[in-house]
Amino acid sequence: MALCLLPMQSFADDVIRLDVGMENGETEDYKVSDTSIILRKEGTVYELTGSTDKKIMVWGSNAPDPAKTFRLRLNGAAINGGISITNSNGAKLEIEVVSGTMNTLSFVYTVDLTIFGSGTLNSDSLGVTQSKSVPNALHITDTTVNVSVSGNSDQWNGACVLDGSANVTYISSSDYTPLQIGVGGSSVHSLTLKDNAQLHCLQADASNAGQYAVDGLDMFGGAGLTLQDNAYLEVEGRDTTGSYQSIGLIAGGDIRVQGNATLKARSEGMGVYAPGSLTVDGGTIDAVSQTACAVYASSSMTLNNAIVKGIGGDGYYGIYTDGSLSTSNLWIETSLMREDGVADSVLFIGTNGKVYGSASIPADVTISADKTLEIPEGSSLIVPANRTLVNNGTVEVKGSVVNNGTIICNNHNGGEASCKGPAECSLCGTPYGDPAPDKHGTLVKVDAKPATTQEEGNIEYYRCEDCGKLFRDPNGSEEISLADTVIPKLEERVPVRDDGYVPNGTPFPSAGGKTNNGDHNPNTGAAPSVRTIALLAGIGLLAALAVCGRRKGGDRYIRRPGTDIRRA
Repeated sequence: MALCLLPMQSFADDVIRLDVGMENGETEDYKVSDTSIILRKEGTVYELTGSTDKKIMVWGSNAPDPAKTFRLRLNGAAINGGISITNSNGAKLEIEVVSGTMNTLSFVYTVDLTIFGSGTLNSDSLGVTQSKSVPNALHITDTTVNVSVSGNSDQWNGACVLDGSANVTYISSSDYTPLQIGVGGSSVHSLTLKDNAQLHCLQADASNAGQYAVDGLDMFGGAGLTLQDNAYLEVEGRDTTGSYQSIGLIAGGDIRVQGNATLKARSEGMGVYAPGSLTVDGGTIDAVSQTACAVYASSSMTLNNAIVKGIGGDGYYGIYTDGSLSTSNLWIETSLMREDGVADSVLFIGTNGKVYGSASIPADVTISADKTLEIPEGSSLIVPANRTLVNNGTVEVKGSVVNNGTIICNNHNGGEASCKGPAECSLCGTPYGDPAPDKHGTLVKVDAKPATTQEEGNIEYYRCEDCGKLFRDPNGSEEISLADTVIPKLEERVPVRDDGYVPNGTPFPSAGGKTNNGDHNPNTGAAPSVRTIALLAGIGLLAALAVCGRRKGGDRYIRRPGTDIRRA
């Protein structure tokens, strides 16, 4: 049989209901006096409503084992006197905060504290006391907890877990860090945020510089930090006029960020300090320091599938480790960083970015208008499915872009306009701008072809493969039309007759199909002799007289048959 353990949702129905504003009185379950309300039964649920300035008191354990457990249900209760647990070994305290209710518990400290329910709990001091005999623990599920720290830092000790939709905020208005973890006791200390839990450790006025350094969250005793799922941790240090600068987060041990978790830090000094290692596998780190390194890990950094932003002070590394550095599929934005361990990632130093190897964006990302990203030859930027890249800056593509998701490009770049059309953005492939009608692609040479009597010829010319225009030269500087390329057909020569030769040069057809150009004998091909020419001329003259009957302008007549010839 399988055993399934689920988060506590509500206490059982064995409930004692008390209006904390009730008159003084006493039963076996409780005692009300002028200053306090004593709850006497261990394990019984006390449902509290109403308002009071008295404090709630419970009797803790004289011996550490077993520790007593008291259960409260806050249902719109305002307990301005807080809760006090007596006896050296204290007690475990379980508090249900009814959904939709607003409650006040000005002070609550116990060795083992559990808070659950989706209502709201406001407090001035809430934490887990140090204990050397009873293991410390804190567990908050689903509840919204707001703590206003006006004095010393609040403390959590032991294994501290926030899960479900817990949303816990500590705000300091004093010269003390709002929250410290692992201050003392014999427990092993740690902080884990998971599911959709949130923890905010902030300052009432971070820019109001004080004499002392006031950090955001201090962790001691080797206390490690783990953020997973959709958890969110925000820390903030206060400015100082003193010698020491505030730090956003000081971990007691290693820091691990996983899933889709987020760590956000702001401080005058370091944003995030890990005395051990920083391991990121998914999620986001967003840290800013005014005067120091933003993200620092002493022993090593392993950063994968995440967005890491670390902006340090002038001249300081934004992200740094004294040990080994390893990255993959990382989107980094920083002021300065070692590049020796950066691989398969996108790294922006200031406004200049570069793709190293084959980088797949780990989440939805945006290139701001002031940034330029270079994708060198041999490298590639990959947008996976269900991921969106928004470009408002400049992307220079010499390598490749693999888009399996969504690219929203608000500033197109790259490509080259030509006679065929406008340039195509090298990032998203969208045409933009105007065509360049005078910029032609490959010009293909068309060889010259002589004309014949059967068909036209053409001159040598060049044709653009992109737009189809014709040019006289290979540089495309002189455009011509198709008609300009044409050489007309040659005129056809007519064959000369075998029995005819015309001295004016007009050829006649001959039986043999030969042509005569008027200068050669059509039968022999030889040039005519002077005698032949004279003979032909005489024959022509006699023929003319026979037709005309007389010589023009003369007094001689040619006698016709049967007539006389006489002189006029």
